Formats: sequence, structure tokens, C-alpha cells
Amino acid sequence: PKSSIGWGLEKDEWQREFGDSKFCLVVRGDSPHSHALWRSIRVGCIPVILADVLPVFAPMFKSTLNMTDYAIVLKEQDVLNNPEKTLLQLNSMSDEDIEVKINHLAFAQRVIFTDHPQSLFVPALLKEAQMATEVQL
Repeated sequence: PKSSIGWGLEKDEWQREFGDSKFCLVVRGDSPHSHALWRSIRVGCIPVILADVLPVFAPMFKSTLNMTDYAIVLKEQDVLNNPEKTLLQLNSMSDEDIEVKINHLAFAQRVIFTDHPQSLFVPALLKEAQMATEVQL
């Protein structure tokens, strides 16, 4: 499938193509989080996360959001062993499954971003704080 890592694209062209993408690759750096994850959620591109540990060790708003509802999490070892086969499996997703991910992604945008016109950031943050105080150590 047509894909790009942005090499040789002007900034405006890169932003347009990024925003028009169905899937956005999210590769971890020195921590499970990545700026690519935030960018993909912001533009409404389904994050394809290549870090099995991200949902376990660094979930966002874990009492409000389930990362696998709006993202696809791939096993790093599968991608390392056979990147083409693993990534081409995305083409087999049905339009209905993609629509469900996009709807969950729209909700995640409202929870995560404070500047969203219908932001749910404050209620979600308060819910997280309440859940944290209820945890028994």
C-alpha cells in the first residue's frame, strides 16, 4: 500500500498527507510513549503502536479509555520478525472495524486534549484522581 515516512516532502504536504492517513505508525523511543502517538490522535489517524508495553505501563486515562479501542497494538517481535506481513494485515480490516476505531478515536480526542471544543479532559482527570485515591496499598 502507498505509504510514506515524510522524506522529501515539504512541511505543508507532510501535514496534509499525515492528516489524510488512515493509519499512523507509532514507534516507541526511549520510553513507551511517543510524540507520534499524540500527533496521530490529534489528527484522527488510527495509531498503529509498535510497543506491546505501552498499554500496560503507560496507558492514558486508564479508567476512561481503553487504548485498544482506538489504536492497534502490534507485538514488537512480530514486526521485527516480519514487518511486511505484520503491517499488511492492516489492509484486511473491514470498513466497519475502521469506523469503530475512528469513533473511539474521536472520544479519545475529547478526553486527552484540553483544547478540544467538547473536551472531557477535566472530568476524566478528576475520575483518574478519584480512582487513585481509592487504591489500597
